Amino acid sequence: MTNKGARNTIAKQAPAGTTYYQYDHENLMTRIDFADDSHNYFAYNADSKWVEKRDSEGYARFIYQGPDMLKLLQEQNESEEAVVQYTIGNSLEAMRRANGGGLSGGASCFYRFDALGSTFELTDIAEIIGDTYLYNACSRELAARFRLGRDVT
Repeated sequence: MTNKGARNTIAKQAPAGTTYYQYDHENLMTRIDFADDSHNYFAYNADSKWVEKRDSEGYARFIYQGPDMLKLLQEQNESEEAVVQYTIGNSLEAMRRANGGGLSGGASCFYRFDALGSTFELTDIAEIIGDTYLYNACSRELAARFRLGRDVT
């Protein structure tokens, strides 16, 4: 692992090859070059708020609300259709992701937080736990279990 400045990782070596990270003058990640020759791109506004991404899943634009623009409201695709809607209280409380028929037919997820404010569960509308997350005392993610069976450790 190679670091730039104080903390930014600029290269990560793995058996499959090296992944490279690029940052702008404000240390915001702008690009990831993966070993398989795929790329992710990120854009920010003048307040350093993440406003666009382009990756293997496609394009997303992030729309914020509120007088100080701190609350993420929704994600839009290239056609400016809402594909994810967020409900914000004191923190992120719920998310609805569109299916093929738009947001109205999508499923909602509800976030549960631990004492440090880290998400430890996502539930559906019937409060059935779908995803779980495990963190150490410093809020570093140790493991995640997803409903679809994709385990990350």
